[in-house]
Amino acid sequence: MLAQQAYSLLRLPEPTIERSPTAINSDRGRPYTWVNLWTWFWTDPATFTPRSRTASAGAISATATATPVALVYDPGTGDAPVTCPGPGRPWQEQDGDAAPSGGGCGYTYLHVRDSVTATVTIQWRVTWVGSNGQTGALPVLLTSASSSFMVQQLQAVNR
Repeated sequence: MLAQQAYSLLRLPEPTIERSPTAINSDRGRPYTWVNLWTWFWTDPATFTPRSRTASAGAISATATATPVALVYDPGTGDAPVTCPGPGRPWQEQDGDAAPSGGGCGYTYLHVRDSVTATVTIQWRVTWVGSNGQTGALPVLLTSASSSFMVQQLQAVNR
């Protein structure tokens, strides 16, 4: 019962929605990414850290700990979500156009779209330990955040 109470006290952060190309890039005030190139995504590492809460009744207590285990990116296209084992990391110039590596997470949009709403979700594994040494697992928790943007073609003009 105390484990359930500690579980109900957990306050987990929503992921920040970070991506490359950055949402600062916009076309007529609407952020965008590019078709057929990697869109990198990540969350602030501070949101991807374990959180614990304790509930007590007299001398007995239970502590529930939520540990982030995956960052899931739903691209908003109907395609399967992409799952990464960590918070991801920002794209860097040396990454070029290569597939994400070294902790990077990404998705490639295959079609131009006027608007997509992508969702980033942190999956949290929750365990508990009682002051009497008992332990157990509790239901997985999810925290999510969404953002909308366009998927545009990259165009160049040679003169």
